[in-house]
Order: sequence, then structure tokens, then C-alpha cells
Amino acid sequence: MRPVFKWVFLAVFIAAGRAPAAAQQSAATLGLMVITAATGEPVSDAFVILDERTGLGVTDAEGRLHVRGLTPGAHRLRVRFIGYATSDQVVTLMAGQVTDETIRLDTRAVEIDSLTVVTYRGT
Repeated sequence: MRPVFKWVFLAVFIAAGRAPAAAQQSAATLGLMVITAATGEPVSDAFVILDERTGLGVTDAEGRLHVRGLTPGAHRLRVRFIGYATSDQVVTLMAGQVTDETIRLDTRAVEIDSLTVVTYRGT
């Protein structure tokens, strides 16, 4: 490799290594707790969506979800779980900071047309 190319390669490699660190410092973090409005019990496996297009994940057994590397600013946060009303709210995430939010879900009856259960006997 020519000496000039070595220096260019080294400069690009160093710059690429620093870019993610700078981006991480300006990124925001969301700490989320999802509970029932009636009892305050944690809701595990609730589906969390950011800005109607980004599925952030599901809550753990304690109703928590922690997401790093988000873009700072105002975002629409939606939380869904079967048997509960969908929660829609706006959260403002700050660069380099953790924004903690507690979402309280109200119970809601789910109506279905019909349900067919089929069983098979083993041979």
C-alpha cells in the first residue's frame, strides 16, 4: 500500500470510530414503565411504537422497556396490549438524557365475532 493511501485509510478509520461516539452523546434514551390504571400492576409484553412506524419492542415481566439511541425531540408514543385501551401520547426526548415515562393502561373489553376451537385425538 502506498504511504499516502495508508494515511488516508487511517484518517477515515479514526473518523469512523469517533462518529458513533459523538452520535451516542447527542442521542436520547427512553425509560418506559407500563402499568394497569386500575391496580398499578406491571403490564408485560405490551407493544411499544414510536412515531407510528418504529416498533421499539415489548415490555419485560416488570412492565419496563429501556431504549437508547433515539433521536431527540417530540415523538408520538403508542402502547398497545390486548384487553386494554391503546395509550397515545407525545413525549419529548432530550439529547444525552434519559426520559422516564409511566404509561397507565385502562382495561377495555375486546369483542370478537366468533371463536372456533378444534381438538384432535392422538393416535
